[in-house]
Amino acid sequence: MGEIFGEKEVLDGTPRELTVRSLGETDLLRIPLEPLRALLAGQPFLETVLRTLAIRHRSAQVRASLAPSSRREPRIWVDRDVILTLADGKRLRVRLEDLSPGGACFSGVPSWLREAGRLSFSLGLDGDSEILRASAEVRWRHLDSIGVAFEAPGPALRRSVEQALRALLATAA
Repeated sequence: MGEIFGEKEVLDGTPRELTVRSLGETDLLRIPLEPLRALLAGQPFLETVLRTLAIRHRSAQVRASLAPSSRREPRIWVDRDVILTLADGKRLRVRLEDLSPGGACFSGVPSWLREAGRLSFSLGLDGDSEILRASAEVRWRHLDSIGVAFEAPGPALRRSVEQALRALLATAA
């Protein structure tokens, strides 16, 4: 998916805080620290880009950590546009920030949806209107983002979330 990780540690000189897991086959490019630091010193624009990504990653982590959960499910950072089709047929293009068997985080959500208590929806992509069907309760709101906890957790929902993550991975640009 063309994602990077470890930028905070490189920029701040701090020890690694997170572990990264892959949903499928992955090509990993490791950039040695000292040549990267030399490159960043000579290219301030690249450092600005990395700092922007670091802020974005930290914001997503904060939103995810604020979501109450009764389980310690890993949240998979997705960060891509999806289509939510609500029970009444309304279709919304929003950003799926993260997804786990316990719930999800969406940004770019209209204010009227942020006020909802419970949601029934289908999560889809362009060309595939339903990769996940779920009912959820809105557990938190912040600016244009919401965190939802799925209702009726269990093995069937876990399998559905895993299939949705595979579909998201398979269609990533």
